[in-house]
Amino acid sequence: GVYLKHIISAFRRNGQTPLLCNLQPLDNEKFFAAHAEYQSLQVMKLDPHAWHGSYSDQIEVVARELQVRVVDIRSALEREAGAATASDGLHPNDHGHEIIATTILDSLRTLDPALKIHERLPQTRKL
Repeated sequence: GVYLKHIISAFRRNGQTPLLCNLQPLDNEKFFAAHAEYQSLQVMKLDPHAWHGSYSDQIEVVARELQVRVVDIRSALEREAGAATASDGLHPNDHGHEIIATTILDSLRTLDPALKIHERLPQTRKL
């Protein structure tokens, strides 16, 4: 939390308003299937989803302490129950990125209802 506090302080010293996101959830089943090197964690009954969630909780603790707004992407992604997670179990897939973007944009609109945001970016050409 110390480094996050320093980053927030730096933003504020620059006259900027910090805005934090909590972390996306991990999908344990996909994670262990994609990362054989971590199978020992499963044997030891360690839960990557809970472990990663504890980092997300720390972001929220620091945010409350320093009165920084948190965009709750974690809950939005958890409502999709794995449908928003890539095959590696760690990163969001395209649907997950769309959920994150929508959640952040909705939060920005509550800060400034007059904010002009393009609803869709032009499609980029896939290589």
